Amino acid sequence: MDDHILSNVTKYFRMERDETNLTDIPMKISDWNIDILNNLVKIRKIETDNFDFKSDYKDMSKHLCAFANYSFGQMILGMKPVKDKIGRTVGIKKRGFPKSESDNIRNEVNNAMSNVEPTPEVNLGYIHDRRRVFLVVQITGLICWEGRGYVTYA
Repeated sequence: MDDHILSNVTKYFRMERDETNLTDIPMKISDWNIDILNNLVKIRKIETDNFDFKSDYKDMSKHLCAFANYSFGQMILGMKPVKDKIGRTVGIKKRGFPKSESDNIRNEVNNAMSNVEPTPEVNLGYIHDRRRVFLVVQITGLICWEGRGYVTYA
């Protein structure tokens, strides 16, 4: 990732954390590990405009497009929302994917990228937890392309 973009993104994430009292969300794929994920799951309102937990890769093109239009975003695949009796999300539970599905999940994200124009820069990484794996999807993009934001054709 371009150092200038990373500098601006880092400033934005610091602002987000200051406003919502969030713990550090790693900016580099290589900094993610299961301990960090375990700590983030405990925070009730962790999801923001540029950080999200997803259960799977359904509607991935739309999510990639949305984060690219914010110029940066990260999502963790393999998380399950915990709902109360009336359907409100009250927490997040780690579900993960079997490690044997790692290549399939990566392929699904890559296929979803082909439905976004222009194609945003997407970095992928894995967080391993015993026999389960979680996918970190980091998206960077331009704010505008030919006078409009990113669009999806899915």
